[in-house]
Formats: sequence, structure tokens, C-alpha cells
Amino acid sequence: MPPSTASILLVDDDPDICLALGDFLVHQGYLVETASRGQDAIAKAQTCRFDAALLDLGLPDMDGLLVLKALTERDPDLPIIILSALVAEEKASEALRRGAFAYLRKPYNREEVQATLVRAIGIKALTTQAQAVERALSRSEERFQSVVQVALDAIVVTDSEGHLLSWNQAAHHLFGYSETEAMGKPLTFLLPERYHAASRKWLGEAEPTDQLLLEERRREIHGRKKSGAEFPAELTIGPWKTEEGIFSSCIVRDLTERKRSEQVQSQLAAIVESSNDPIISNSLDGTIVTWNAAAERLYGYAAEEAKGRPIAMLAPADRADEVPRILARLRAGEIVQAYETVRRRKDGTFVDVSLTLSPIRNARGEVTGMSGIVRDITERKRAEALLRRQQIEQQVLLDLIPAMVWYKDDQNRILRANRRAAESIGRSVAEIEGQSTYTLYPEEAEKYYQDDVSVLQSGQPKLGIVELLTTGSAAKRWVQTDKVPYRDEDGRIMGVLVFAQDITERKRAEEQLARYRQIFTHSINGISILDLEGRYLEQNAAHAALMGYSDEDLSGQTPAIHLGEALFTKLFQTVKAHGSYDGVVFSHTKTGQLKKIALSAFTIRDSDGSPVCYIGIKREV
Repeated sequence: MPPSTASILLVDDDPDICLALGDFLVHQGYLVETASRGQDAIAKAQTCRFDAALLDLGLPDMDGLLVLKALTERDPDLPIIILSALVAEEKASEALRRGAFAYLRKPYNREEVQATLVRAIGIKALTTQAQAVERALSRSEERFQSVVQVALDAIVVTDSEGHLLSWNQAAHHLFGYSETEAMGKPLTFLLPERYHAASRKWLGEAEPTDQLLLEERRREIHGRKKSGAEFPAELTIGPWKTEEGIFSSCIVRDLTERKRSEQVQSQLAAIVESSNDPIISNSLDGTIVTWNAAAERLYGYAAEEAKGRPIAMLAPADRADEVPRILARLRAGEIVQAYETVRRRKDGTFVDVSLTLSPIRNARGEVTGMSGIVRDITERKRAEALLRRQQIEQQVLLDLIPAMVWYKDDQNRILRANRRAAESIGRSVAEIEGQSTYTLYPEEAEKYYQDDVSVLQSGQPKLGIVELLTTGSAAKRWVQTDKVPYRDEDGRIMGVLVFAQDITERKRAEEQLARYRQIFTHSINGISILDLEGRYLEQNAAHAALMGYSDEDLSGQTPAIHLGEALFTKLFQTVKAHGSYDGVVFSHTKTGQLKKIALSAFTIRDSDGSPVCYIGIKREV
């Protein structure tokens, strides 16, 4: 068909391509209609007839394959050339399988587009005029040859003996033989030996008077290239009769891509059947259509038992309303992800499952069914329940520890904590877990973290850290902290385990004791401490100076050493009985000097009121 009368439909969402390519085609003599959306292209095809179409698969409003299908349904003879960029091999193969004439990649080559259009329009003309070929063969050999030469399928003509009379360019590219090499050879030299006898029979059966259907003339075979390599092919034999005898046109189509696509589909089917997870599909009304071996193992129903029955048979009575809701969501095109529920087996037992469900769409995008992957999560649920119980038990144990406890990760976040730790800042355990210490302890967090880093890097515990902690009421409390690295099962350090005890009261007692020690040490009065048996435990410097005895002299001795046994016994009984004594006594120094001493003695008791020791304070009168 001359370019000036050929009408082209150009479908592409890129306005630059539509403008540039359309302008080029117009200058080549074509009539060009453009569409940037799939729906627009379909609408134009319904009102106009086109001789060829250039189609981009990546359209904004619908899948290009759906546009291909719609255009093909409108005009089965319309040659559609796919013109796309970055299309997956599977999608390109699918387009060719669905009847696309050719596939060209962007950026396109004008000459290649022009050449492909010429071939496409020629093929359409060949298809349209197929019934007239027999009558016009002798008169239109030249025209026929020009069309044949631009065809993408190998087209050869044989005589009544099966010898090749014509050989197009597609045959040259497909088989690797030049026209000179092929002419006059028998058709069998293009086929593996196993097809030789059959091919001769096929040619013999192909009488022009035979009322064979196209399907009966079309056979799937294997071709053999010049290199000896075999490839899957479709052979269609069309005979015609002239005065010179019976001739046959043989069209050979390379099925490599289609077979590869079918193999992929077969592999997917095998994957579904061999999957460890149940995979089930059902119709729009919920009738089970497919049921793999894993579904049999999980639910106990054989495929023959399950297919044709409603999917609702798997739902327990208390979840009967669940299935209609899910089906409604799927019919609306929604994908249901990781839906956890309970299903009933054939034997009546229940199983925890996670469902991932998707709508199945046809080429027009319409939902025609549903497919689902089912995962048995019984063990996971059991493990989760066990973990929750263990966490509760661990929390109870943590809360019984008389110290503040934190588990921290290497990013200074609190992973676990006990109740005492949470209450120290006026929070609950749930409120502090997962929080950064910079949020909970803004003033001290950096120092805390540096201690953590030291433990994380060294792998060694850091013990006895005395530091201040700000409580929830903003009070400052002294704590003694131990930090220990905790590790995973492979020995890798995961974080820091922190134990902190409130030592504020102990700290205060120590400070008070330090003050008392200062008084004891620096007092101008002689001070001594006796045990519950009345023996000296300690004396200060003023006491040693007053009485002349060294610490060694008084070790293990009672004040009877300088008061005399009788007086000491009397005074000691008085203090024990009444708690104290105030008076004047006479006492000898180590050198024998007699001194008049003002003595105050009293009992020191613990928090329960029990005597701990006795204090004596002396000064010379």
C-alpha cells in the first residue's frame, strides 16, 4: 500500500515523540493520527480504520497490553508495532505472543521504524488479499515477492516435489542460508531428520481442494539453522494449484520467545505446586479453583475434595462473617496483606494462619478471581505466647530486685527496665522502654553514655560508679551503679545491663560519720569508746594526752586500769542500767599522777534500741 494512502495510529504519552515521529511519517506520505492515552487510542480505533499502529506499552492510564488487546479485537488484521523503552523481556514477549507485529526499542531509529511499517503494511495487505493470491499469483509475482521479502516470518514456496522456489529475507535471517544456498533444496534440509518423512507427507496432503482448517495446516515442529542449532517453530502450509502443478507456501515462525514465555509460566506453576506455603485461588463468588499440595497438607482436604467448594468452608463458625468481608475487599481490587486469623481443618482442629490475598485481573484489568498465600503461624503464635509469658515472668523477677535495673542498647536507648527504675523518675515501665536516656535524664545522659561506651568498647564491666541521679520530682539522689556488657548467643556485645542502688541514706550516714570523726579527732576533751564488755576500742589524742596511755596500752583493757576495779564496775553498771552518767571522779595517769576528772558517759544504740557501744568524755577539773 503506498505511503500516501496508509493511515497510521501513533500511541505514545511523550508529546515530543508524537510530534517528531508523526511529522516524520507525514513527510514520508503517511496519514497519522496520534493518541497520548490508551482510552483515546481505543476510541480512535472504533471510529477509524488504520493500516498500522505504533504503540508504547508504558501509558499513563492503562497497561499497554490492554490497549494491544483492544486494538486487536477491533481489527484482528491490524499490524501493531510495539515502540517502548525499558520494557521487561517478559512483557515484550507477552506482547509478541498476543499478536504484536514487531517490537522496537526507544530511542527509535527512523529508518528502522519506516522499514518496519513498510513490512507491517505489506503483511496486512498480504493477509487481506490472501484469498486472491491463488487467482493473481501468476500476474502479481513481483508484488508478492516484495511483500514476502519484508515479512518478519520466514516465507518459502515449494514445488510439487517439495523443492524450494522462493526464499525471503526473514528465512535468510532465521535459518542462516542465503537465497543462493537455499534455492532448489528440498524443504527437509531446513528440518531435523526426525521430521523428514512427516514433512513429505504434509506436503502431499496439502491438496488445494482439501477443506483443512488453518489449525490443521499449522504444526509445531523444530527448525534447523545452518549452524546445526535447532529452534522451536510453527510451520503453516498453504497449497495452491496452477497449470504448472501444485505449489505450497510455507510460513515458518520462530517460537523461541513464545516457548520461553510458556516455560516461565510452567515454572511458575511448578513453583506454586511445590511451594511449602498453601496457595489457593478462587472465583469471584469464593468457589475454590486451585489448591496446591501444601494446602492439602495444612487443611487435610485433597485437591479433588476442595475444588468447587466455597472457601468459606475453612472459616470457623465464629468467623463466618470474615470471608464475605474479605471477598468484598478483593472484588474492589484491594490487596489484603498478612491478615492473621484462624481456620478450620478437615478434622475439625483449628490452625493459626496469616493470609496474603490479591485480586486476579484479566487483560482488561477486570477482577476475575482471587489468589492467596497461606502461612501456618501456629508455631509463631506459640512462640509469641511463650515469649510474652517469659517476658511477664522476667518483669516480675526484675521488679523484685531491690535495685534499679535497665537494659540499654548501643544507641543509649532503654530496652527493658524494672518498676523501681521507672518509678525513680515518676514514670511507668511502658513509658520509659524504647526511650533515649537523653530524653529521660537530660542532665546526666551524656555522662551515663560515656560510661556505657567504655563498657561496650572494652567488653569489661564497670563497677561501683557513684553518681547523682535526678528523680521525677527533680530531687537529687546518690546511686551506686554497676554496668555489665550483655551479649547475644554468638558473643557479640548488644548493649549494657545497668544495676543502680540508691545510696543516698548511706551517703548521708557516711557524711555524718565523717563529721563525728572530725569532732572525735579534734576535740579538746578526751573521748574514748568502749565495747559492750567495757574494753577500750578507741581513744582520741586529747584522751591519750590526759591519761598518758597509748592506744597499745589500752588495747583490750577497761578503764579499771586508771579508775580502779571497784569504781569502774560501779560506773559501768550505772551506765548500763540508766544509759548515762555525769559526775566527777579521780583517776590515775600512767605515771601515777592523780587527776580530778569530769566524766560524762552514755550508751550508743542502733535503730532497734540495742546497745552498740559506750562513749566516755573526760576533762580535767
